[in-house]
Amino acid sequence: MNKQIMILLSIIMEQNYFQYNKQCYKPKKGIAMGSRLSGYLAEIYTQEIEETNVKDWLKSKEIIYYKRHVDDILILYNKSKTNEIQISNEINKINKHLQTKMNTEKEEKIKFLDIKINRKKTQHIH
Repeated sequence: MNKQIMILLSIIMEQNYFQYNKQCYKPKKGIAMGSRLSGYLAEIYTQEIEETNVKDWLKSKEIIYYKRHVDDILILYNKSKTNEIQISNEINKINKHLQTKMNTEKEEKIKFLDIKINRKKTQHIH
């Protein structure tokens, strides 16, 4: 079945065009944004990254909390085992064409999606 899926994906990628300013283009890499399949393929790829990388970080307790909504990710990490630069560097090594942009905590607050999260030193997430 995996071979069949790969053949289908290969066919889809060969017919991967988009229109901009009345001109047709074929992306050099990836799938055209706005394609009906782009969201599904992004979700499959992100789940694979989580299964192969994030799962290990959670086991090692480097990352103590991980939540994702589409392509927005909230990570709480153990400062004695890692830091935001190491996490960002490791994520960016996974695929050179996908690079993360980190928003770090400022004054014990961080924005995630449309909410502001305040940290209290006496509480943590279980």
